[in-house]
Amino acid sequence: MSLFKSFLSKATFVGAILPLGLSLGLCVSAAAQGAPNPVIIFQETTSSLEPIYTRPIDPMVGRWSVEKYIWNGSQSAWTDFHITLQTFVGGAWVDSGEGDGISFDQPTAYADWLKNVKVDINGIFVGGWHVDRTNQPIDMLDFYFDDFVIKPGDQLSLHFEMYDTAGTNIWRLKQVPTIPEPSQSALLALGLAGLALAIRRARYS
Repeated sequence: MSLFKSFLSKATFVGAILPLGLSLGLCVSAAAQGAPNPVIIFQETTSSLEPIYTRPIDPMVGRWSVEKYIWNGSQSAWTDFHITLQTFVGGAWVDSGEGDGISFDQPTAYADWLKNVKVDINGIFVGGWHVDRTNQPIDMLDFYFDDFVIKPGDQLSLHFEMYDTAGTNIWRLKQVPTIPEPSQSALLALGLAGLALAIRRARYS
C-alpha cells in the first residue's frame, strides 16, 4: 500500500493542466513517423464504488497507448471494470460518441486491437478475462474478470490503445468497478468453504 501511495492521483501525458483541471496546449501528434506510440499513464486509488475520473489529457492526433493503474482501496472485490471515454465540449464533460473522431482505436479491427490489450494484477500479467469494445452510442470498454476478482488491496492495471483522427478532443476516462451480486458472493463463499473442507480432509486421510 505504501508503495502505491507514492504515485496516487497522477497522470503522465503531454501538455499542461490549467488551475480548473483543463488541458492547455497545441495539438500533439501521437504518430510521429518512425517513433513509437506515446504512452499515457494514469495512476489512481479508490475506496468506494463511485465513478472514478482520470485527469484531462490534451488533444492528440493518431494512436497512443494507455496504461491504467488503480488500487482497490475499498472493502469489496471487483468482478469487472467499465471505462467510458469522455470529451470536453461546450464547457462540460460528455460521453464520447461516434462522430467526434476519438475512440478506443476503432479504426483497428477488434482482433488486431486485442493483441495489445493486457491485464495485470500487482504487476503480474494474467489471463482469464475478456473485454467488450463498443463505439455506439458511446465509446466504452467493459473488462470482465472470468477467472479471478480484484481483491481489496490489489492493484489492477489495464493496457490498451486509443486513436483520434480529429486532434481537437480534450479527453478523460470515467471508470466504474463492479462487485459480485449477493447470490454470486454466496456461491463464492460456499465454493471456498468446500475447498477448505476438502483440503482439511486430505490432510487427515
